[in-house]
Amino acid sequence: MEDQICNMDQKRLLDLVTKLYSQIIWFKNTNSSNQISSCEFTSMKSLVRYLVTKLDSKNIPVEINANGMQIIRLTTDLSLQQYGDSLISTGNWSLFLRTDCLHYYWVDSSSLKIISYFRGDVVIRTALHDEMLTTELNLIVTWHRNNI
Repeated sequence: MEDQICNMDQKRLLDLVTKLYSQIIWFKNTNSSNQISSCEFTSMKSLVRYLVTKLDSKNIPVEINANGMQIIRLTTDLSLQQYGDSLISTGNWSLFLRTDCLHYYWVDSSSLKIISYFRGDVVIRTALHDEMLTTELNLIVTWHRNNI
């Protein structure tokens, strides 16, 4: 199990923590002590603490998409308008694609980054070079053209 955890990227590790924590809450609130022993429950809580510590250490691989772009996933309480305004005012960001009133993409060619926003979910993609950025931008446009 340790080897499997060591090979997980940030997103997969966070997904595992979320699933385990939701199980802990469920067992705690449903009074289902007959389904899991106290030793198993304690082990599950210890595993969550270990995984959270590992996540906090920043010593785990980042998520990489199929095209080699580094992916960082965030959430924000800002509205689409507020988030877009803050991007435009803080750097070289420009609106790249607006698929509807909820889903926007911005690009900053100087930092090789693409940011997408959809209902508070923010995905930051970082390219290693200009060609990778251009390829990713073309794939985004193609995907939306074919799927929307």
